[in-house]
Order: sequence, then structure tokens, then C-alpha cells
Amino acid sequence: MRNPIKTTFLQSSLAFVRWDNKIVIIEDVPEIRVPHPHIQYLYTRRSPDPSQNISLEDLVVGALRSRAQYIIIGEVRSKEMAALVQAAATGHGSMTTFHASDPDKFFLRIKSPPISVEPAFMLVISSLWYLAPVLVPGTARTERKVFRVWEITSKMRDTDYGKMPGAETIFRFDQEKFDFEPNDPVEVVRRSEKLREIGRDAYGEKHAERCMAWELKQKAETISFMLSYQEAFSDFTSITTGVMIRSIELKRERRKCIEGELTSSPP
Repeated sequence: MRNPIKTTFLQSSLAFVRWDNKIVIIEDVPEIRVPHPHIQYLYTRRSPDPSQNISLEDLVVGALRSRAQYIIIGEVRSKEMAALVQAAATGHGSMTTFHASDPDKFFLRIKSPPISVEPAFMLVISSLWYLAPVLVPGTARTERKVFRVWEITSKMRDTDYGKMPGAETIFRFDQEKFDFEPNDPVEVVRRSEKLREIGRDAYGEKHAERCMAWELKQKAETISFMLSYQEAFSDFTSITTGVMIRSIELKRERRKCIEGELTSSPP
């Protein structure tokens, strides 16, 4: 990801965390603010007395004892990445930001000192999202876009940097068309083994693909609805609240999808 959009994107992504889950956010300085009912903020401390310092890694280890469903680090640069990956390996949802331009360079950095993530733990990482500003055709204006989404696979592969986990492109931004590809939720789910796995847990094997595509469509319609009524959804708090309410409604409507009674109404 590239500054300054990565922190904004991370904060926006947290709007989709279930309202009854606990989130721990760990940072050097306060940047992320999420209006979530169950959230805890932890910050590093630098002291003239080195024995009183509290690092990002220390805070991740401490967060493991807090029974949080999600552990978030604003940005990783060192050993805290290894601690976060190990937290993910024990069942905690985890998100962070990092500077890298593609999966190979990302994995090269995290397996090298001072981060030194073991190759086996790299496979715990679910996906990588690359964000960048894109020039709007015919203007001098740029827009922030999700440029690529890679899903990490369990198959190791040979690269110029040694053995690396596989990375499949699930979603990308086409600069020539100035549009996302694919823009069909059905095709996104077909490309993503992770989404189908989530669908199997939520809807069962028979309905997984169809109902996950329906759920993605509903979330996209929710965001489009908010964009159409920006006077009502003018700040992050109102947007996050709207997303959380719609997510609760979607959870209640899962039975309708399984039974074939699909809906397409905005919130």
C-alpha cells in the first residue's frame, strides 16, 4: 500500500466487522478511530528509561490475552509483524498496513530481518490488497483505488527471491477501462476460495457460492445508497453505523437466501 491512503482504507474496512466482535487497535500514534461498541486502543511508549518502553510487539502479545476477535496494527515495520501473524495462526482476525508493490516483494520483506516471519506462518496470511492513486482520464485529478487483491494459496512456488506462497489475483482495477474487473459478484466469488469457504460456513455447501454473491451485492448496494445520500452519510461515524446496521439485517436475511427469497433493497 502507499501513503496516505492505507490508514484510511484500513479504518474503512473495520466498518464491516460485526458489532458484537471485540477489536483491539495498536498504533504508535492515534490515527484510526472506529465508532464500534467493543473497541480498545493501545499505544506504544518511548521512555528515557529503556526498561519502560512498550513496543508494538509487546502490545500484540498483550492483546492476545484480551480475548479480542480482531487485532489491528496501524502499520508494521519490524518484529510486530511476526507477532501479528502468530496471532492470526491462533484464530484472531488480523489486519495491518505495509509498504510493498507486489506479493513477492511483500513476502521477501517479511521473511528477511528484522521481521523474520517463518515460511510456514506466511501461509496464515489470507489476502493482500494493493492501493494506489489513479489519474482520472481527461483530468489532472487522482482517485484512490484498490488496484489489486491477491488471495494467498497454500501452494509454495519458486521465485527470484526463493520459495514464496502462491498469490492469485482475485480483483483488479483496469486503468484503460477505468473500472474494476470483475465487477460481477458471482465472478468474484468464483475466483475466491476464501469467499467460498466463508459461504460454506454461513450458508452450507449447496448455497455457498450463490448466497455469498448475493451478500456481496447487498453490501455494494449499501455503499452505493450511502453515496447517493451523502447529506445523511457525511462522516465516518454515520457511514460505519449504517454499514453495521445493514450487516445485522443481512445476517437475519441469510435464511431468505437459502430458501431462494432474495432481496435487493438498500438499507
